Amino acid sequence: MITNRVQIGFDMVESFKFLARTVIFCMTLVCSVNVIAVQPDKVGISSLLPSSYLGEYIVYAVDIDGSRDYQGIKQNNNITWYSGKQPIPSFGFTNKTYWLAFNLLNDTSQYQELLLVLGNPLIDSIEIYDETTSSIGQVSEAKTLLGDNHPFNERLVEENHFLYPIKLRAGESRAIYLRVQSTSSIQLPLTLWERNAYYESKRPQLLFEGIVYGVLITVFFYNAYMYLLSRQSTRLHLSLLTLMVLLFIASHEGIGYSYLWPNQAWWNERSIVVFLALCSLFLSSFFFGFLDIGRKKDIRNKTLMVCIYGAVIVALMGLVIPYAIMIRVASILFMLTIFSIFYFGVSRLMKGRKGSAGHLLSVSWLCVLPFFFLAFIFNKIGLFSQFSVDQHILLVISAVTVMLLTMAVSEKLVKTSHRLIDAQKLAIEHERISRISSQDELSKLKDNYEIDRQMMEANRKLARQLENRVVVQERQIEEVSEQLESSSILDKATGLSNKESFMSFYQSEWRRSARGKSHLSLLAIELDWSEGIAEQFGEVALQKSLLYLASILPKFAQRPSDIIARYDGTTFMVLMPDTDAEGAWLVAERIRSGVEKKMIKHNAYVFSATISVGVSSVIPSHHHLEDVLITASQKALYDVQKSGKNSVKLFES
Repeated sequence: MITNRVQIGFDMVESFKFLARTVIFCMTLVCSVNVIAVQPDKVGISSLLPSSYLGEYIVYAVDIDGSRDYQGIKQNNNITWYSGKQPIPSFGFTNKTYWLAFNLLNDTSQYQELLLVLGNPLIDSIEIYDETTSSIGQVSEAKTLLGDNHPFNERLVEENHFLYPIKLRAGESRAIYLRVQSTSSIQLPLTLWERNAYYESKRPQLLFEGIVYGVLITVFFYNAYMYLLSRQSTRLHLSLLTLMVLLFIASHEGIGYSYLWPNQAWWNERSIVVFLALCSLFLSSFFFGFLDIGRKKDIRNKTLMVCIYGAVIVALMGLVIPYAIMIRVASILFMLTIFSIFYFGVSRLMKGRKGSAGHLLSVSWLCVLPFFFLAFIFNKIGLFSQFSVDQHILLVISAVTVMLLTMAVSEKLVKTSHRLIDAQKLAIEHERISRISSQDELSKLKDNYEIDRQMMEANRKLARQLENRVVVQERQIEEVSEQLESSSILDKATGLSNKESFMSFYQSEWRRSARGKSHLSLLAIELDWSEGIAEQFGEVALQKSLLYLASILPKFAQRPSDIIARYDGTTFMVLMPDTDAEGAWLVAERIRSGVEKKMIKHNAYVFSATISVGVSSVIPSHHHLEDVLITASQKALYDVQKSGKNSVKLFES
């Protein structure tokens, strides 16, 4: 059995080699060219409109070292020009520079607005030299620079492909030369369009691309949502794979340069390599978990681990190493990844697992791979020139692939769920049979169970009642404790901290400032003429003055660390950590000025209140007594009241 399978495998390898040689030979015949020694003849645009490929009317020359300029190309008669039979010139990956030329003649009787469209957005540099000859023989020249190495906003027409407007009067001709150089595959699908016809043709193409992109985006969000629900790593990897495929296609089609990173030429050149490597990374990690390869340390495990680590390295190297090198490395890595996965799927088929998720995966990759490599890889190396097929096959294959992978994941989950359901059904059936065989015994147990259940229910009710009572009592105790605590630290009249609370804060801040060797300042504030206010306006007016003073202090001492307290009858204290003498004096002066400006209304009376402030500041140490700051502030306050009130004095030792 094993020998037969090995022989079948060798036969398949030989068949693939023969097919590859045959395809390459056929493509070589298709790409054959003719050598000419003259400039291209004028081509009447009436036979080209509304749209035509220009490959059959183009002649091209090879500039090996890229040293020739436009004037040299025009004047040098020793240049060999070639004419290909293919509608789309394709030269593959090369370091050479190519010159292309064609001549258009407006053989109609009307003024024509045309568009020259180059449908490959990955060309690095395109120089267009436009030589116009009017119907009376007057010649004019113009030069235009295009390419993805130039900022996107410098394009004549802002589209993902390169567009060059051409306007021809009746009888006028245009000789157009293109100098093309690129590190990517040089494929030049040049098309001449009537302007209105081009934009009309874009509508179905945009609709098709919108549907495919919509499918990819839907699959991405679907798998991301399913990952959030199930926390399965395969869903996460498939979601990230879909996102990388989206970004790779956007880079390859020039959409990323148009909308996502315009004018970022450096990143635009490297993004294709990075996203292609990340596609390999998440494709490998997806199948690593989906096929449960991580459970066994076999050749499959090692192969996919090589693909995963290789993808990370290629993605990082793609940021620094030139694109021409890294695109080949990334393509080889991607081929290794998909062929490895294809081989693993075929292996599952040979083991007879036709109904498994691997069967669906194998069939999907078997359908996708031949088209992908014949239309995409051969296209990139210049053996296949149908560029439009290349563009659309990327979109279709990407959408079909991620949809098939999503179906495979869902199918695996459904089968897993069915196995669980079958196991549950089997367990229920065994339980039913066991219950029937011991029905009498179960009846007795049922009676006992009912008694136990009633007792447990009664116990649960008692426990709930007891728990509710405990909760109510705890809540009442907390409320009483909060009231007691609030009444013990707050002054009832002003709502500020009382003297006992202040002393506790003071001692704590004193010790903290001593440890940190930072300034600690204290303001002692006294309401001036408090006895006079009480005698002239009454005790209620005095209380209003004190309440006003209590309300204005927090507006000036706003830091969370500042402590404001009513020290005694008409005296307030403001403790200010991390504040030196100058800062404390400024705050005290603002408080004094703010109080002085306020008019207090009481019944029919309107009067102003003033305050006296004593300020002291010190850096606490073990040489000081703890109450030295309070004593100093009160001494300064006493001096202020003695010298005339309504002022601020800083204690000086």
